[in-house]
Parts: sequence; structure tokens; C-alpha cells
Amino acid sequence: MKKVIINFSKLKKGGGQNVALNFLHGVNHYKKAELVFFVAKNSEAHNYLKNTGGWDYHVFPNNPIFCAIYELAFSFSNLKKINPDVIYTYFGYSLFYFSSVPQVTGSADSNLYFPEIDFWKDESFLRRCAKFLIDKYRIFGLKKSTAVIFENLELMNRAQYLYGLKKVYYIKPSIVKHIRADSSSVALSLREPSAINLLLLCGWQRNKGILIIPYLLKLASNENIPFNVILTAGEPRCSVGREFVDLVKRLGVDEYVNIVQPVSKAALPSVYNSVDAVLLLSKLESFSNNIIEAWAYKVPLIVADESWSRSICGEAAVYANRDNSQDIFDKIMLIQNNQEYRSKVISCGCDHLASYPSINQRINEELDYVLQLSQ
Repeated sequence: MKKVIINFSKLKKGGGQNVALNFLHGVNHYKKAELVFFVAKNSEAHNYLKNTGGWDYHVFPNNPIFCAIYELAFSFSNLKKINPDVIYTYFGYSLFYFSSVPQVTGSADSNLYFPEIDFWKDESFLRRCAKFLIDKYRIFGLKKSTAVIFENLELMNRAQYLYGLKKVYYIKPSIVKHIRADSSSVALSLREPSAINLLLLCGWQRNKGILIIPYLLKLASNENIPFNVILTAGEPRCSVGREFVDLVKRLGVDEYVNIVQPVSKAALPSVYNSVDAVLLLSKLESFSNNIIEAWAYKVPLIVADESWSRSICGEAAVYANRDNSQDIFDKIMLIQNNQEYRSKVISCGCDHLASYPSINQRINEELDYVLQLSQ
């Protein structure tokens, strides 16, 4: 039986960890290969494997620089002992430089495929320089990979055109909804019965459109319509987080914002069930778990009006200008006041979700493809 390394060491936070947990919850049935897992230290995937037991896994450093060094050292010694037939990395390329094992990678860095968009323009000079080098490395990884798997058809087509990738594969994402739910979600205790409760399930990233939220709340306050925003970004220790906190205080809307820690997978059902709408205001995304989760939990999704979102969502979302707080406000009020339209959006989401594979179907398809590329 062939041996496949499933490399989750790149998934340290955010939606990527949900992807890893979805995979781990559904992979028990796959018997066509022996699986070995690489995980980042103290990630959710690491904790799951440690607590579950019975899995062969190796722990990599959480720090990206230390991880890259560890990959080089690992490929020189430990990788030979494992003797895999193929490595499948979620998401990105690993520096297993001293190994000739085929490496299949998943790609979710949407900015690489839209060079016409100055994605890092709002960052500091030093941060833009760092991001430039990181993006160059990611492009290098795409070209070095044996094959690249995409969750977004538009991104796959652009990758072939921009970087001349020969072996690419498209597969829709999946969701694992029915797991043991944690009903003690912090979101439930924060719910205001008289308010319109909005969820931003994301980290401190400018791309997510977080900095428009204070202006949205100010507008709602001026209209005497209470909004309550649950933002799952955790402590605002970065520049974006500090800027957000300063802005809500300056506009006098901090009482309408609930900044909570990133939500565990078990808490997702109660979080989604406690809100009236989900906001996804990203300029670019490869794919977002927010989309299929909103469909699965039957919560209206208000998404940035961009080509990436329209190609995924169709009529299963409400589109808003991510740079215009008035337009976002109007779309929120539309789904609140027009129950027929609200029901239609939710129904379209259910129809879209039905076209997506189950976790078992997705795992079968992607691992069967990966095995085809093994040594």
C-alpha cells in the first residue's frame, strides 16, 4: 500500500484549520493508502490528532521561518525514514529540498492570480516588501509543484494563463456540519434581542473589509437601528486591530462591537444560529468557509460585489459595495425587512450547497488524484 503525507503544517490559524478538521473528521473511511500527517504545533489539527490517538503524525514549528528551516532538515533525514510515495500540502509548497518525492499542493492565495489588484497597497513599506518576497516564494512553489489543486475554477484558469501550470485540478470544498456542538458559545451570551446581529468570522486582515464596520455601525446608530457585530478576530494586537479599536472609539460605536476569540469548530453551530446575517467583505478570496457555512446553517450571506464572489455564489448571496457603508447598510435592511427575498437567498444557498461534495466524496476524489501522481 502506498504512503501519502498529508501536510497541514501551513495551517496555523483561520479558515485553514477548519479545512484540516473537516478532512480529519472524514478521512477514517479512506483505505487506499497509508496516511501520515504533518501539523503545526498547537494548531487545532495537532490537538485533534493528539487527543484522538491512533494516527501517525509529526509536529512542525508554528513560526514560518523556523518551519522552513525544519522542513529542510526534515527532508534530509526523517523524510527518508517515512519513505512516502507522495506529499500533499494544504495550502502551499514546502521546502523538502533534499527529497525527490512528488509534492502536490493546494493553492488558496487569491492575490497571486489578480496581479491587476494592488493587494498590499495599504500596508507599510516594510510589510509590502515582506509580502512581495512571500508572494514570489509562493509563485516559485506553484511552478515547482508536481500538480496544484484549486477550490475556485476562476483561480485555476488564471493560474494556467499566468504561470503556465500544466497539471492542475479543480474540486469543490465540502463541509462537516454534524459534529458534537458546543452550545456554550460566547456569541449566545452577547446576543441583543432588539438588535440586528451580524457575524464577521475572520481575523485581523485588511482584505476582509473590517475597517468599514465602524462606519456601518455609526450609520446604523444615526438611523436609530441597533446593530450588534460579533467579530471573531481575537485580541487586537496587530496594526489593523489597533486601528479598528481606535476607529470604533472615535466614532462612539464601541458598545456595538463584540470582539471575541477565534471560534472552535464545535462552537460554529451556535454562533451561526445566534446571528441574523453573515458579512464577507473580502476584496479577494480563493474560497471562504463562511460561504458554505452560511448556506449550511441557513443564514443570509452579504458578500462583497466582486468577480470571485459572483462566480461562486450566484443568487445564493446578497452583494454589496465593500467600500460603501450605506450600500452595506441598505443590503442588511433589505434582508431584514423583505422576508420573501431573505427566504429566496437562503433557499438558493441550500440549492448551491447540494451541488457540493460530501466530505467523504471530496476526500476520495482528491486523494485518488494525489495517488495518481505518486512515485
